[in-house]
Amino acid sequence: MHKELIETYKTDRKQYYLEDSVKSKRGEESGTPHRGLEAFIETELNLSIAESILDYTRYLISLEKKKMQLEHDAKIRGIA
Repeated sequence: MHKELIETYKTDRKQYYLEDSVKSKRGEESGTPHRGLEAFIETELNLSIAESILDYTRYLISLEKKKMQLEHDAKIRGIA
């Protein structure tokens, strides 16, 4: 999973820089990320944070599904 995240980032980064260079040539504002951010993105800490966010999001989705199921069951039983 780590390798996939990094490869996706690198692919997206290349496309972003291509689009950014076109904007620069047109005189539009550049959106290039700072070097510190660029370095952070490739660290293990960033991958760990991204995985934690993904796990938390999955947990929230499962809670929402449980809530919807409980509401549905309550309606069927005439509780709600």
